[in-house]
Parts: sequence; C-alpha cells; structure tokens
Amino acid sequence: VLGNWRKRLRRRDTDEHGRTQTYKDGKNMSTVKDEVRALLDKLPDDCTREDIQYHLYVIEKIQKGIDRADREGTISQTDIEHEQGVNHV
Repeated sequence: VLGNWRKRLRRRDTDEHGRTQTYKDGKNMSTVKDEVRALLDKLPDDCTREDIQYHLYVIEKIQKGIDRADREGTISQTDIEHEQGVNHV
C-alpha cells in the first residue's frame, strides 16, 4: 500500500488556504484529501480505523523525513560506514 508514496510525496507546498499540495515533475498532483482518498482506495474494504490511522501516520512520518532531508541534506551509506569504522571484507 505504501510503495509509491515516497515518489508521490517528493515535494509539498501549500496553497493560499493552507492546504497541502503535492507535486511531481512540477505539476500539481493532488490535495491532501485526494491523497487520503487514494489511500482508502488501496486499503481493503474490511480495514479498521486503526489501519487507516496507522497508514496516515506512516505517510506523514515519511514526508517529514523527506522534508528534513531536503532541508538538511543526507549522509551517504559510505560516509556512515566510514564514520563508524565499518570495514567490508
């Protein structure tokens, strides 16, 4: 269910009403309501409120991580391994 969210949530902006807009390749993709509708369409009909809340929580955490990486940058796997002194044999 969450497979495509990382790509879809690449860049977010808000419109004049404070609603979040998601963009892909510079084009307006959807509003938050559209994202929630898409999530609901992907979940099974017998899902619980807790299932929905969990998926919304995960999507928000992913977006916050992407936003932070965009703001602060990222560290490569190689750099982390070098800092930790990991030697591949």
